[in-house]
Amino acid sequence: MSVFPEYPGEERPRIELIPMIDVMFFLLVVFIFLSISLMRVDAVSVSLPDAASHPLTGKSRILNITIRKDGSLFLGKIRMNKAGIQRALSMELKRSPSPEPVVVSADRGANVQRLVDILDLCRSVGVSDLLIRTESR
Repeated sequence: MSVFPEYPGEERPRIELIPMIDVMFFLLVVFIFLSISLMRVDAVSVSLPDAASHPLTGKSRILNITIRKDGSLFLGKIRMNKAGIQRALSMELKRSPSPEPVVVSADRGANVQRLVDILDLCRSVGVSDLLIRTESR
């Protein structure tokens, strides 16, 4: 005689929890790795100067201006001159009521005057959230 009258002669079906937990952990790990890989800084790689403060974190989208050692300028990964960057920043400020922060990534060997020119250009356009990217020591 069966213990469960609705299933004569058989055990009651059950859900195995261990494989379900394994699948959930696998999905969690995949989600974490995908989240990490989606966080990116759209910039040209340069040798950043050192600073004691913490590096830039927590921003979902930023506008990155890169100054290379040779003085070339990039907005994101697109090479531009100062006038092109000024036009792009002006358009971004007109398009969005709360524009993304502008991060200046200057190579540690770049000309300081070039950095000051870009900072001055950003301020003249009306950028209020302006940061300089560094590496932590």
